[in-house]
Amino acid sequence: MNTYLRLLSFARPYGSLIPFYMAASLLAIIFGLANFSLLIPLLNTLFGTVDARETVVATPPDFSLSIDYLKSVFDYYFTQVILADGPAAALRFVCLLIIASSIAKNIFRYLSDVCLAVVRARVVRNLRERIYSSVLRLHIGYFSDTRKGDLASRLTND
Repeated sequence: MNTYLRLLSFARPYGSLIPFYMAASLLAIIFGLANFSLLIPLLNTLFGTVDARETVVATPPDFSLSIDYLKSVFDYYFTQVILADGPAAALRFVCLLIIASSIAKNIFRYLSDVCLAVVRARVVRNLRERIYSSVLRLHIGYFSDTRKGDLASRLTND
């Protein structure tokens, strides 16, 4: 456990990137879940089980910070598209939302991966610099007693 804590101490200077990484990862997860939730209206529209007259929403819902609000907004616009242009337009509407959600998910996933790669590369660089400086402080006899291949392997792999 002490080894992991010591390694984690090398990442401490880059702690300012953690909130950005967490936010990008959270948004990628949310948009990924939105893709799955949009499959239900897509399949209902494809198989003709959607009837807009049953779920008519006359006015857009009042804003609230909840999942029900997002569902009500989607239902409102979905029924408006069905009533105005028919099921084919509703199918296009849902497909465009799925595509937009997939693009957003992949963008946020990419941003979180880039952030993590930056931290990982900097931590590895700091570790290698520390190892290099400790190798420079070793006495000359160490290099004559140790095989050079073992030393190079330990420096790059371990």
